[in-house]
Amino acid sequence: MVGYILGHTMSRNGSVSRGVCEVSGGCLKSITENTKIYYTGENFSGSEIESNLDGKIIRMTGNETVSMNLFGFSPKAFESFEEYWANFKKTSLTLPKAEALLPVAASEMIEKGEGRIKMFTSGESWFGMTYPEDKQVVKDEIEKKIESGYYPDKLWRK
Repeated sequence: MVGYILGHTMSRNGSVSRGVCEVSGGCLKSITENTKIYYTGENFSGSEIESNLDGKIIRMTGNETVSMNLFGFSPKAFESFEEYWANFKKTSLTLPKAEALLPVAASEMIEKGEGRIKMFTSGESWFGMTYPEDKQVVKDEIEKKIESGYYPDKLWRK
């Protein structure tokens, strides 16, 4: 798994969902899915980061390692994921806002002793479109990467 630094994955336009990772000895120990992480302040303009986890406000440093779902699994892992999916369907399929989350399935696999996940951490920024207002940030960041030579002039060809 490649983990990212939380502060490099945030939006200034609202809250984000991130799996906060606990790492030990270069391997993932667990992932706790935080579905509401945000910058404090009016219009998310503050410099502090908080998570609202199960109704409890948790201050975050921005240096936490988080999952952006960049995994590589051996075929054996999918046996565990099939069990996770079957349980999810039994317990949550009728709940309108329920999500079967890959980081939760991966964390459960580790906790059950069914596998281990080697952790790598990237210092790169993750720029995605969580909100329509993020579009310009994404365009600007892609342009910067093209100008610096990190990305080619033509990202995709027809």
